[in-house]
Amino acid sequence: MEVTVYSLYSNRPDFIKLQKDCFDKHLKDDYKWIIVNNKGYLYDKTEEIEEECAKQGIECLKIEHEKEIEVSQLIARSLNLLWKDVASKAEGLVVIMDSDLFLTKDVSFIDLLGTKDIFLCPQYTDGHIWPWPGFMGFDMSSIIAKDVNFDLLKINDGYADVGSGLNTYIEKHQPWIKLVDRQEIVDQDWPVLDTNQTLYQLGFPKPYSVDFLPFAFHYKTGSNYAKHCTPEYNEAKTKALLKII
Repeated sequence: MEVTVYSLYSNRPDFIKLQKDCFDKHLKDDYKWIIVNNKGYLYDKTEEIEEECAKQGIECLKIEHEKEIEVSQLIARSLNLLWKDVASKAEGLVVIMDSDLFLTKDVSFIDLLGTKDIFLCPQYTDGHIWPWPGFMGFDMSSIIAKDVNFDLLKINDGYADVGSGLNTYIEKHQPWIKLVDRQEIVDQDWPVLDTNQTLYQLGFPKPYSVDFLPFAFHYKTGSNYAKHCTPEYNEAKTKALLKII
């Protein structure tokens, strides 16, 4: 089965080589990696991303937005454009993941999918299941590609986050789904992965804002723009990241 991985980048061009090195070290599938250069975000570094992709020999696909829009709507729009124009035409296994999700253990995305149609990290709103958009995979031979949509799902009087629109697909087609655990760390100070050290011992600044998958670490770049995240906070968080990947 072919594996095509799409990573959405808006900033942090320095993460491109780090993510590439993690793929090379831990991903046990033959894969094609395409970086989606998401232009239009308030803090985007489009030119730097293009330059780094050229330096690393990685295919770069630019998605431009005509005007600045709210970030969740921007990401949903980017995913819809990516899916409609590119990903839906791919064969095999299509994986969409965040630019700041780093593999930390050996994994085969093909084995992870197994005999299922989709794999995802589940989120729930009022009983509606939908995927966390940072890591999801689709068997293109078994899903109905034209029905996949990443719009924000309206539930009661509000809208759920990015990825929630896939609940419509799930309820309509009832695909077989492989659920992948995701643990969000905010206050806990547990030993990290195989290091036997806590986030604090590794140098992660508080308040923590990271996620763990069984085989990956999510840096959560977006949280770095909170008011408490000074340049010193972000520098310390990046240095700590380098100790575990």
